[in-house]
Amino acid sequence: MRLCVSSRVHNAPSGSQFILQRLAQGEQNGRFPVTALFVDISGFTTITEALMRHGQHGAEVLATVMRAVFAPLVHTVLAHGGFIVG
Repeated sequence: MRLCVSSRVHNAPSGSQFILQRLAQGEQNGRFPVTALFVDISGFTTITEALMRHGQHGAEVLATVMRAVFAPLVHTVLAHGGFIVG
């Protein structure tokens, strides 16, 4: 898995940092609560193809939409001490 850059930008631990922190505390195994969030944007391919016909402007609109969708989700995860993997 690759780590999402967003978690690093906000100084949140990445998945591997979380594991290393636990190891440093002497934990070699254990359990912890986990919540997973999967997001699917219905019609994403169609929307992307339509916007890409408008060149740079379409790409900027797509980036704005993606930020509007994901920024609140990322903020909430990080605010609760979570991290993002993808």
